Amino acid sequence: MHPIYFPSINKDNFEIFQKEYIQNFKTTPNQISFLSYDLIGLVYYLLINNDFKANENLFNKKNKFKGKIGIFEINRKTITHQLNFYEIQEKNFKEIF
Repeated sequence: MHPIYFPSINKDNFEIFQKEYIQNFKTTPNQISFLSYDLIGLVYYLLINNDFKANENLFNKKNKFKGKIGIFEINRKTITHQLNFYEIQEKNFKEIF
């Protein structure tokens, strides 16, 4: 069988987040809770870099933010989420980059 390659969020960070979430809320997190965790940090980061002014300049400057689920790159009103790349071979996950 050939290896399978796929992009994904950071597996190790997801497992840490999942463990902490279950300890705090006694339930399993869903995808929105994980994404929301980084979005709150991203908005805060952007506000700090814009003197806490919420305006269109937040998304104009080229910037990077490293969150739990990966790196977010901001450039010209666009946010790009850089995913990790994994390989599955013989029932094992291997992070490629």
